[in-house]
Amino acid sequence: MATARRSGRYNVVAEYRDLESARRAVEALQLRGVEAANISISGGAAREAAEDTSKRNMRKRDVRLGERVLARSAAGAIAGGIIGAILAAIGVGIALAVTDYGAGVWIPIAFGAAILIGITGGGMGAAAVSLPLVPDYDITYAKEHDREGEVFVAVHSERQEDIDRAQSLLQQKQALRLRRFNGPTLQR
Repeated sequence: MATARRSGRYNVVAEYRDLESARRAVEALQLRGVEAANISISGGAAREAAEDTSKRNMRKRDVRLGERVLARSAAGAIAGGIIGAILAAIGVGIALAVTDYGAGVWIPIAFGAAILIGITGGGMGAAAVSLPLVPDYDITYAKEHDREGEVFVAVHSERQEDIDRAQSLLQQKQALRLRRFNGPTLQR
C-alpha cells in the first residue's frame, strides 16, 4: 500500500469519510489477498498524515508499532506452545501405541522440543505478520489525523477479476462512492 497515486490497467477508487474507515478497508483488502503494492491511499487527510514526520510523532508511531508486535508475538508464542504440546501428545501417544519402548526420558524431551519449537515459530510468525509492509501506512494511525475529510482507497491491477473482488470488499466497508476506470495499457 502506498500513498502515491498510480494506476493499472483496471482500477477502482473508493471514497471514505475519514482515515479510520479507509484503514479498515485497506486491512480487509489485504486480509482477502490483495497485495499491498496494488493498494494506494490518498486524499487530504492521508497526505497530511504521510507528511507528518516530526520526531514526536515518529516516536509515538514506533512505540505503537513495538507494542503491537510484542503483543502479537506473545499471543503467537502462547498459541504455538499449545499447538506444539498437542502435536507432541499425539506423537507420543502414537509412538507408545506402535512400539514397545515404553515410557522413558525421550517423552519429556519430545514434549519440551515440540513446545519450544511451537513457541519460537508462533512468536516469530506473529511478529513478522504484525509489521507493516509500507511505513507510511502506519503514520495514518496518529490520532491527530483522525478527522473527517476525503480519503480515497484505490486498487490497481492488470486483471479485471482482482478489481471485481476489490470493489465488492470496498462496498462491504461502506464506501461513500465507488468509481472504476481503465488505465493505460502497456504496449509490448
